[in-house]
Amino acid sequence: MNVLKTERLQLRHLRAPDITALAPLYGNPNVMHFYNDGLTLSRNQTQGIIDYYSKFGKKNKSGIWAVLNRESGRFLGVGGIVTTQTGFKLRRQWEVSYMLAPEQWGQGLATELLAGLVDYGFAVLRAQTLLALIHPNNAASIRVAVKNGFTPKEETTTARGPRVVYVLENPDENGRLPYFWQRE
Repeated sequence: MNVLKTERLQLRHLRAPDITALAPLYGNPNVMHFYNDGLTLSRNQTQGIIDYYSKFGKKNKSGIWAVLNRESGRFLGVGGIVTTQTGFKLRRQWEVSYMLAPEQWGQGLATELLAGLVDYGFAVLRAQTLLALIHPNNAASIRVAVKNGFTPKEETTTARGPRVVYVLENPDENGRLPYFWQRE
């Protein structure tokens, strides 16, 4: 089932066969450099993530989803919205997350993906605030977040290392009308 679509992307729930494309992504030190302080994940760890989010997604409107090329259906990475607890406002918040395969970098796909996640977060989840926790040296992800209206609020340290908390407030108390999001 598709969760959302953008001009070039579609997001759907993770499935067991995604291990073939996701394990090399999580096992790539270049991809994991800013995500997990360079620590890669094994195939078994990746399978655990797929199992968790495929079950989680059946019960919730949030999660980490497979990102596919809308035209070809090719697996490009993962992205989604999950709840997180940070020092910012000391309460549970919605956090956007995105990770694309290196061959997809530099094509504007992360910016498009994040725009779709923002619209989904505001329109479907009715989030008042979205967070992006970004490694302070990850210039590419910082650019993507800033292009989508996020602003830095504070520095924090997570289990994955240092992060800057980027924040985007919903401009409409009643939820923003989606620009990219389309129901199936």
